[in-house]
Amino acid sequence: MLGERGGQTSRTIGGDKGGQPQLSTIRVLLVLGAFIFVVQTGYGLVAGAIQWIDVNRELNAVRQERLALQAANRQLEQQIAYRKTDQYVEEQARSLGMVRPGEIPVRVVRPGQAQGAPDVVRRQKQRPVDQLY
Repeated sequence: MLGERGGQTSRTIGGDKGGQPQLSTIRVLLVLGAFIFVVQTGYGLVAGAIQWIDVNRELNAVRQERLALQAANRQLEQQIAYRKTDQYVEEQARSLGMVRPGEIPVRVVRPGQAQGAPDVVRRQKQRPVDQLY
């Protein structure tokens, strides 16, 4: 017979003689290697998905902050534009007691606000508005 030596049949695939592993051991190692590969790949995918979710949350927060800052910036620009108008300058000058040339400043004091007679009309020191320019 072919493959016989001294009355014994030699098998290389499943032979337990000569130190060769059995077919079932190879299968177990292959399955174990495939399992480790799947676990590592799955872990990488899950970790990547979690990181992607975190980055998207942070991106949305930054976008919201940017929108809020843009709204605040628009409001400040409107305030700056208003403060550059003659109307604002005159309002501020009048709040400081300034008057236009030729105007007579009058201050009405209501009862309980000052000591003295009610409805007293006082003259204020005249300071022209033109001094602000």
